Amino acid sequence: MKEKFTEPPFSGKYLHKTTDGTYKCVACDNPIFSSDAQFDSGTGWPSFDQAIPGAVKEIPDSDYGMNRVEIVCAKCGSHLGHVFNDGPTKTGKRYCINSVCLNLEEKKQDGLPKALAFDLDGTLASSKYRIEDDMVNVLCKILAHVPIAVVSGASREQFNEQFLKYFPKDFDFTSKLYIFPQNGAELIEYKNGSWVVDYENSLDKRNEKEIVSALNLALKKFDLKENRDYGSLIESRGDQVTLSALGQKAPLELKQKWDPDQAIRIKMKAFLEPLLPDDEIRIGGATSIDITKRGIHKAYAMSYFIKMLNIPKNDLLYIGDALFPGGNDEIVKKNGFVCQQVDNPQHTLIILRDILQKYEEASRK
Repeated sequence: MKEKFTEPPFSGKYLHKTTDGTYKCVACDNPIFSSDAQFDSGTGWPSFDQAIPGAVKEIPDSDYGMNRVEIVCAKCGSHLGHVFNDGPTKTGKRYCINSVCLNLEEKKQDGLPKALAFDLDGTLASSKYRIEDDMVNVLCKILAHVPIAVVSGASREQFNEQFLKYFPKDFDFTSKLYIFPQNGAELIEYKNGSWVVDYENSLDKRNEKEIVSALNLALKKFDLKENRDYGSLIESRGDQVTLSALGQKAPLELKQKWDPDQAIRIKMKAFLEPLLPDDEIRIGGATSIDITKRGIHKAYAMSYFIKMLNIPKNDLLYIGDALFPGGNDEIVKKNGFVCQQVDNPQHTLIILRDILQKYEEASRK
């Protein structure tokens, strides 16, 4: 650390966040970063959008003919990495840090979660794409230990096409897997060999018509037009009305490029709110805005889930790719549930394999 060497890219143990906690200076144990500040920059080194206040010092660095800003521990002066002004979050910062300079002190929990819950798109599967076999295999093994809930803006039909149909046909989901379509407006569970509806919070026809009318005004204002190949832009699902700005069937690569920082949809949401004051309006996946009855959202679903299981909030772990401010999972975190941010399904798989190992170890004791 004193020699200021840089570890090879994609080699560090903390490249991907797998658990919550505090990253400390390995030399003096000074707290440097919260795991909440970590994100996947794709550069090959652990990246953070902010340091704990007073934890680091910035030093101009002109070595190797480059003008950079070095980051050192404020307590012991050990080299940690560099900071750049190209971060994707509101801070605009990217702290690029060597794993060997850090030690992660994991957040202490009372024990292993007694239940798990997940977002679907971007967490268990890529947006509107089928779940991968590796993910299915890990989930099946975890279901032998704890119940799981999946909540998404997807309809029941989309859940089946993207998720349920890829599980083994003879798998018994009874009292194990709970599906909350339409951001918690519905619950379906497995009983007596088939999936049945536990509850529905349907929009009345008048309210649904008002929502569709408001969305059409938004499409006109923001100059969004339908592409026949990509399907309709507005979909009424009974419990939820969804606007998909490019169409439900638009290619994933187009969706990811359209509104990556949610700037367009934040403006659309602001436009819609005075038109629909009695409804719940949320930014959805890559291109969508979801509208349900007020009070119906992912936190509502999670509250219902833990009530069914008769467990406290702290015994449920929610995993999602959009827990950041403005993300469609943030409402769960705001309501006091224990949450884990992930970058993509591959990141989720890494975390789930670690969780599965801990469940298996606990069951052998």
